[in-house]
Amino acid sequence: MSEAGILLVNKTSGPTSHDVVARARKILWTKEIGHTGTLDPIASGLLILTVGRANKLSQYLMDGEKGYSVKIRLGVTTDTLDRSGKILSEENVSLTQSQIESAVQELQGDLTLEVPAFSAVKVDGQKLYELARKNQATPKIERTMSFFDVHLIEQASPYL
Repeated sequence: MSEAGILLVNKTSGPTSHDVVARARKILWTKEIGHTGTLDPIASGLLILTVGRANKLSQYLMDGEKGYSVKIRLGVTTDTLDRSGKILSEENVSLTQSQIESAVQELQGDLTLEVPAFSAVKVDGQKLYELARKNQATPKIERTMSFFDVHLIEQASPYL
C-alpha cells in the first residue's frame, strides 16, 4: 500500500512550484507528489502538496476558495505587470481616502480579467511567461474570477 498525505508548504519568493515539488520528491523518496495550484516564482505563500493516493484530492482543493494579500505600488507600470519587470513609466498618484475606498469596492464580485502574458498559465502545454520572455506573441486569455471580502489593510503612499 502506498503512502498518502497532504503537505502544507510555506513557499518563499524565488523557487517555482515545480522546484518545491522536486525537493519534496527527493526528501520523501517518491515521484507521486503533485500540487494544487501554481504560485508564480515571485509569489510567497501556502503551496499545498499532495502525496500518493492523496493526489486524487487535488481537483477538490484547487476548486476551493483562496485568499490573497497583495501590495500595490501606485503609479508604476512594468512590462510584466509585476515588480519583476522593467519599469515602463512612473508617475505620482494622489488619491483621496474616498477614491481608494471606492476602488476597493469595485474589486468585489465577478470580474473578467485578462491573464498577464507573464503568468504560469499554460497554452498548448507551454507557460505564457516562457513565450513572453522569448518576445513571442501570447494569446489574449480572459478569466472570470469571483472576489469577496476585499478590504484595505494598510496604506503608506505610494503603496496600498
